[in-house]
Amino acid sequence: MSRFALVVTAMLGVTYAYVASRLAHGMVAALALAVPFILIWIMPIIYWGTGRSREGFIDQLVHRASYLSMAWVSFILVFTIFRDLALMATSWTPAAHDLVRTAGIPVVLGGSLVAIACGAVAAFRGPRIERVDIPVPGLHPDLDGFRIVQISDLHVGPNIGRRYVQRVAEMSRSLNPDLVVLTGDIVDGPVPRLTPDVEPLT
Repeated sequence: MSRFALVVTAMLGVTYAYVASRLAHGMVAALALAVPFILIWIMPIIYWGTGRSREGFIDQLVHRASYLSMAWVSFILVFTIFRDLALMATSWTPAAHDLVRTAGIPVVLGGSLVAIACGAVAAFRGPRIERVDIPVPGLHPDLDGFRIVQISDLHVGPNIGRRYVQRVAEMSRSLNPDLVVLTGDIVDGPVPRLTPDVEPLT
């Protein structure tokens, strides 16, 4: 196993051990909680590490589930930490402590699902334009009204593809920019494989 695979496995293992120890009561709950972690592990180890194609239906399904699992695990980890901090803060008040201890788990699980649902709705609703005027003291008159379009956080991958990028490109061109800048998080996955999806940006 490569160093990369060992690091990924260790990070996921430690995160799972922490979350499961705080939220899962019983073997069934622990196994159910392990599913999204396994889906996340499959992506870099099986697909990225071996160059396995994702052309088949099952491969596409695994990719979509893996990326959704990454988002969910991120939320549930943060919410679990907040619950533990709340338990520490209420340790001197038994009633509040018991409330956080008993109601905290459903809140963490439900809150993480609501958060990922809101994120999915926002992502699939499509891109939006935010107009920002930036005053620059001493700017040369020739640059007055210089229009910059910033494109960021597209996260093109299994769940966001070429059609979404095409819409972003069309919206950007409609603004008649003087300069277009791409500022990160454009793709989620191997660049060569996602090149056709981001082609509308060229």
